[in-house]
Amino acid sequence: MATWDQEELDDLRTTALFRLGQFVAPPLTPGSLTVRGVLPVLEDPGALRVVLWDGERSQAAYDMPLTDTRGEPIPHTVLIPALRACTRSTDTLGAPSEDPASGIPVFDTRAAVHAFAQRPTETPGDALYLPLIPLQGGVPEAPTTFTLVGFLLRDNFYGRYYVRWADNTSAWGLDYRIRNADGSVESRGGTVGHVLRTLASHNDLDRFRTPADDPYCVAAFDLTDWN
Repeated sequence: MATWDQEELDDLRTTALFRLGQFVAPPLTPGSLTVRGVLPVLEDPGALRVVLWDGERSQAAYDMPLTDTRGEPIPHTVLIPALRACTRSTDTLGAPSEDPASGIPVFDTRAAVHAFAQRPTETPGDALYLPLIPLQGGVPEAPTTFTLVGFLLRDNFYGRYYVRWADNTSAWGLDYRIRNADGSVESRGGTVGHVLRTLASHNDLDRFRTPADDPYCVAAFDLTDWN
């Protein structure tokens, strides 16, 4: 079983904080919970406490593990859907405790998240969002050599991401499959920043060219099956 020191756990927490921060602002339509805060779990350095509320009075916190039962990190692509699942089934989480500072009820989701991680269920929206992280500069160590100028879920299977290279005035369309033919969600799009830089630097993009027929780009490339 893998073990993590404090610095490594802090790195996992920072990644989770970055992703959870996307849910602080209210959604475009009312009715969804938003993140009111993210805190350490004082008695468990390998967990974090996510506080949700409805924007008015209703609020609850959820203690979530940063690693699975083998000690491997739980990626944010699993952590976020797991949190959604937990908010829909609080009756299975047991009686809540109480946050010592705020008095907010706290549900322990660690066992539920560990079970969810064995059979993660992402949504097409999760898969559509994933490429936006590196394409918007969400990978701090990656140099910015292109600009994201737009994106669109084109159909039930593909998202297209429009990028403009640093020395070019025209946009390219980068296609990623977000749903497979069997209905399962495809979530490899988080590698798109690395893939694009690698292919472009080796002048290897052309073999992934696909018919564009799109006024928003001069060329399109299907990067789903790059390896």
